Amino acid sequence: MTGNAHAEPLLLIYGGSFNPPHSGHLRLALECAEVLRPTFCLFVPCAVPPHKEGHNLLSFELRVALLRAALDDLGPDGVCPFAVSEVERERPGPSYTADTLEILAARYPELRPVFIMGSDDYRQLAEWRRGRSIPDLADLVVLPRDGDGAAEFAEQTLTLRPDAVPAPRPAARDIRAEFALPGGSGIRLLDGPYLEISSSLVRERFLAGRDLSFLVPPGTLRLMRENRCDICEIWACRG
Repeated sequence: MTGNAHAEPLLLIYGGSFNPPHSGHLRLALECAEVLRPTFCLFVPCAVPPHKEGHNLLSFELRVALLRAALDDLGPDGVCPFAVSEVERERPGPSYTADTLEILAARYPELRPVFIMGSDDYRQLAEWRRGRSIPDLADLVVLPRDGDGAAEFAEQTLTLRPDAVPAPRPAARDIRAEFALPGGSGIRLLDGPYLEISSSLVRERFLAGRDLSFLVPPGTLRLMRENRCDICEIWACRG
């Protein structure tokens, strides 16, 4: 049995600044794809992250190139196709998740959107712009982090959406907990590994001249080395 409890084919969406993309990002997306079996997965880099200062943010074009280099290493025989979307460059102003989900839903009407989150971001979802309505725009799939488990997930979900109803039995073995919303969408906690790699760790080690093998995909690392001077100039900026 797969985790896709709906008849519709799924579009898996993974957003973030990806400054830079690293192996933890790819592993997280793969874990979700293996459980949910989507039609394909879109990585959506933020053009203007609303919750982060941009003084050390690589250009959108370079972050897209680093992501594409990372995905090239996956090969053609993966669980589903992975691609990079530049949708957030197509509009001015901050890159709000709710707006992006609405655009992608209109662009892929034949696919049911599923948005990936780490549990650390999920804890703060109510503070996002239109955060409480985001589960109505897409199903959410949450990956545990920082020791979060099913009890914490349940508490956070009912705080975010008191109208959520727990499923008596998760749809798949790798789903630890699951809630349904009145509109038909769902919120799921996956029972998978979350690699403790952060973009800030990668940036620090890159600036220090450390070896990033196994922290970032090989294609991404090659491109970072080719652009080392420009990258170091931006990442060394402390605002």
